[in-house]
Amino acid sequence: MNKTTKISLLSGALMTVLSGPLFAQSAAVPNLAEKAAASYRDMARYPEWSQPLLTEVDPLISEREPARVSQGGGDGPMLTVWADASRYEAGDIVTLQAQLSSAVLPLNHDNWTVEAELMPSADAVIASLPLKDDGRGGDVTAGDGIYTGQLVISEDWQPELGAARNMGLKVAATDGKIRRGTMTGFLLSRPAAQLTGNYRDSLADGNLRIGAKVRVEKAGRFHLSGVLAGLDSQPVAFAQQSFELEPGEHWINLEFYGLILRELGATGPLQLRSVTLGTTGSMPNALGAVESNVLITAPYLPTQFTAKPFGRKDLLEMAGRLDGIVAE
Repeated sequence: MNKTTKISLLSGALMTVLSGPLFAQSAAVPNLAEKAAASYRDMARYPEWSQPLLTEVDPLISEREPARVSQGGGDGPMLTVWADASRYEAGDIVTLQAQLSSAVLPLNHDNWTVEAELMPSADAVIASLPLKDDGRGGDVTAGDGIYTGQLVISEDWQPELGAARNMGLKVAATDGKIRRGTMTGFLLSRPAAQLTGNYRDSLADGNLRIGAKVRVEKAGRFHLSGVLAGLDSQPVAFAQQSFELEPGEHWINLEFYGLILRELGATGPLQLRSVTLGTTGSMPNALGAVESNVLITAPYLPTQFTAKPFGRKDLLEMAGRLDGIVAE
């Protein structure tokens, strides 16, 4: 093994150890390669398509949280803007909000005008949206410094079936003397398949298989992902799978690797806490909506799930190469 290969493997080992629980437990142990090899072997017990979740955060929901963008501050007002979602489809209502705040000077919000422009590209404006702080039209409280506007997504703006486009929202605020401006945006999506709301569950080779019935409008490649939780809504596992589908209705399966559930002592019933179907094949992907709490499974015993580690070949090979460094 040459010097360059050693350095590359040890760099990967260091990143693995520093990002995993082993580092917190024994940070003083100098042999990073040995620790990383053990970490790779632990991760290899589960397939790439199904992983345990060790946090209360649902990744499908958290990754759709709209961003808040701010500009200004210092000796003047700060403008913060956000939408109520990160993706929309034709017919949806976008609720856009902007907040003016200052830690230095009081603001007379009656003097400020706030307006947004919807921009599919840097040099095109397809709609203007006034934002008001008057307690009407989606605005919750008049005079609180939060300006609100609502916009219905027109069918004329949507991309072709199975595609998506990024849309910008340029927001400007002024009182005639001071001007603040910033930019946010969202994904305008038109997926070519939808979840129908029909689900079923079963055991398959020691794994929990959840079937979802989908309706496909246009042939393509689709990605199904879901989060499994206990009845207390605590996430326990994530699963994902891709499919090539023709138009029509189809049952497609999402499998949660049984060893995860066995080790957790999952007795069921369990719930499909969140699930989403996206259309892939072009960028950006046409994301579907995230559906929540759509299925309560039958009761299962932990012993019904597989006790066999998956044995991911790529991670085991990496662990073996790190063992070689330790032996030297």
